[in-house]
Amino acid sequence: YNNGRGGVLVRGHTSAGRHRIVNNVIYDNASRGILLQAKNSVIDHNTVVHNNVGSFQPPCDNAQIVVNGATNLVRNNISLWADYDRPDFCIDGLPVDPAGPFPVQMQGNLFGDVDPLFVDAAAHDYRLLPGSPAIDAGVTIPEVETDFDGAVRPQGPGSDIGAYEMPDITPPVAPV
Repeated sequence: YNNGRGGVLVRGHTSAGRHRIVNNVIYDNASRGILLQAKNSVIDHNTVVHNNVGSFQPPCDNAQIVVNGATNLVRNNISLWADYDRPDFCIDGLPVDPAGPFPVQMQGNLFGDVDPLFVDAAAHDYRLLPGSPAIDAGVTIPEVETDFDGAVRPQGPGSDIGAYEMPDITPPVAPV
């Protein structure tokens, strides 16, 4: 939060691999939310909102999530509300269109002109409200067993997109 250089930066490690950027809430940074310049790495279950609050560099230098390296996986992330008309996602220098088609390494992400139904975005509470399009909409990733708060994933039929998993509030079935 409120970092002048961006949220999470893994830079200059193009020959290294298996970096895992998982379950982060990244917002209000002056530059990009996540920059990954590596191979064989993953960006899973992050909530990245309202970054680039002071950036005037070329669009794909400071998108919400910037990934360079075609062998990386980007799954179940919420990426919204970039400032200065920046794209939410850029892969290998090109913006990713929310309408698709999506590169193979992108699965279950929520971005573009979508309301994720956060509890209170103005107060930076990015947990999901019931009815959110992010609930149960992600791909299940066995190695991501908990969310940002430590709650078990998934709680419903699918994994929620973003850093938070909505608690299962299904009422118990009465015995017969």
